[in-house]
Amino acid sequence: GSASLGDLLGTSVGHALVWRAVALGAVAASLALGRSSRGARWVTAAAASAAIAAHVAAGHAGAPGSWRAAIVAAQWLHVVAVAIWAGGLAALLLGLRGSSEDRAGAVRRFSSVAAPALAVIVVTGTIRAVGGVRAWAALTSTGYGRVVLVKAALVVVIVGLAAANRYRGVPAARAASLRLLRRLSGYELVLAIGALGAAALLASLPPPSVLRGVDPPGLTATGSDAATTVRVRLRTATAAPGPNRFAVEVIDYDTRQPVVADRVSLRFRPLDDPGIEPTELVLEPAPGPGPGPGPRPTYGAVGANLSLDGRWAITAIVQRGPEAVSVPLEVHTRSAPQFLSVLRVPGDPVKYTVELVSGGGFLRVWADPPRVGHSRLYATFFDRFGEPLPVGDPVLTTGSGPSARQQVLTRLDRNQFVADVELAGGDVNVAVIARTVEGDQRFRGSVTLEVPRRS
Repeated sequence: GSASLGDLLGTSVGHALVWRAVALGAVAASLALGRSSRGARWVTAAAASAAIAAHVAAGHAGAPGSWRAAIVAAQWLHVVAVAIWAGGLAALLLGLRGSSEDRAGAVRRFSSVAAPALAVIVVTGTIRAVGGVRAWAALTSTGYGRVVLVKAALVVVIVGLAAANRYRGVPAARAASLRLLRRLSGYELVLAIGALGAAALLASLPPPSVLRGVDPPGLTATGSDAATTVRVRLRTATAAPGPNRFAVEVIDYDTRQPVVADRVSLRFRPLDDPGIEPTELVLEPAPGPGPGPGPRPTYGAVGANLSLDGRWAITAIVQRGPEAVSVPLEVHTRSAPQFLSVLRVPGDPVKYTVELVSGGGFLRVWADPPRVGHSRLYATFFDRFGEPLPVGDPVLTTGSGPSARQQVLTRLDRNQFVADVELAGGDVNVAVIARTVEGDQRFRGSVTLEVPRRS
């Protein structure tokens, strides 16, 4: 649904917009009323700094935390230093006029300011990168980390060009030759545009430091066959999708004694991706720890059968002689927690926006009306830049474990879907699986809706 301007201004997003507008208005007024006055220039600089502070506080740096004030201050210094260095360099190149002495003096004055500004950029940028990434592995395993590497590479080249400019271009300018200075400075500005683009992309990506949890714990599932003759306990080394180690214990249902089987295998079927064919993994006997004086038999193997995150139906097949029994199990693989934002606008449903697993964009889910009983669940996909993300027919499930239920979706647009559902009070788990229209990329997002209970 839509929200009024008053509702928007009552949110944290609206507050940030108001403060930015006030600061930018002060910048415009000071420029219009007294551009040649030194006092007006100081007012302009102060107002611009305030606008930067409002912008920084509303971004990743302003996320709640024990070091929030220090992080906001570091990011503010970083952006101010970028404005002084890049903006000053562009203004210098456009305004180099007058006599040779005047041009040389302008170059010398800017050089004395640009060097410390660039040092501040490098130091504060490093601090922010370390705080956002936290681990070396995250530099290559996350989108945020890879963009940090690109930005760092651009800054290294910029620093090299700046050093060449300071020790070659500036002395040449004093000798009335601006060609080298202009060429090197032009390269700096082109690379600066690339670094600013990387910074803009970082603002749309969740830092790995906010994704709490690294390797999720292993999965455990137990079950018995229909005739209750055996009980099976399945354990995995990790809950993440991909290669995994599986261990199965088989015991007699009545006596609780270990069962020695001729063959034990697992059959895997993804519940959230109906089009994928089941796979099978044969387990080998292996000693495993257990209660009692000695080890009890377990069956294990390594395989990549749990290749996707989401719900899986696993059938353990235990064969003894000519007879075989099947034991149904269910597990839920999961990746590291994804970035989640919750928008609460008075009078509107609460909207949950979560980063899609695979890093392809975002999923927004909301219930309208958000109450117990009949409701409609909306699911909308969009990319990193807020544009519609077209997808094929997705699968939406509500609930978890044995109570999980697949809902019937109706397409409203190329990226939006709706399902008629019956909601229970409390926390309601919603998972959505989709693929690109071409079918070459899979997306998954899951959120927990808070549905008010009946009073």
